[in-house]
Amino acid sequence: MTGMMPRQWRAIAIFWTLAIWFVSLFGAIAEQQRAHRLAANPVVSATVRKAWSEHQKGGPVPCAHLEYDSKQPDGQTVHCDVPWVNVGGLGRTLSAGDTIMIVPIPNECWEPDLICETCAPWTPRHIAMMYLVSALSGLLCVFLIWQAIQDLRRNGGAKSEVA
Repeated sequence: MTGMMPRQWRAIAIFWTLAIWFVSLFGAIAEQQRAHRLAANPVVSATVRKAWSEHQKGGPVPCAHLEYDSKQPDGQTVHCDVPWVNVGGLGRTLSAGDTIMIVPIPNECWEPDLICETCAPWTPRHIAMMYLVSALSGLLCVFLIWQAIQDLRRNGGAKSEVA
């Protein structure tokens, strides 16, 4: 790496700042949406009645038959029996009798909105930090691109360097 030219370093820096900007921006947006969904809908526990794995195009997909009680916006409690739920995002293998935390979709007994271990959203401070990292890396990326364009204009762009 010591033989790299400044242009190569700049290209690598542009790539990484762009990647950090992209990941942190969309990560912050996703966490903010998750926090809003958790604030709007109550978390309930669901019981796994049956667990299995289905083979689909991308490989095996863990599925489960869930039962849970969902409180509706009008205050009524509805018993939901959902025969097929994709539980691949949970990160652990389920078996019959296990209990998991879910956020059901209001007024529906279909696949839950969220399936999670703790269902604890990030704090607003953590989300704000992600937005800050996104903004700073975006600004750094723009600065590096501007600097590269200035160097190309100054050098005519036709100059070629040999290592």
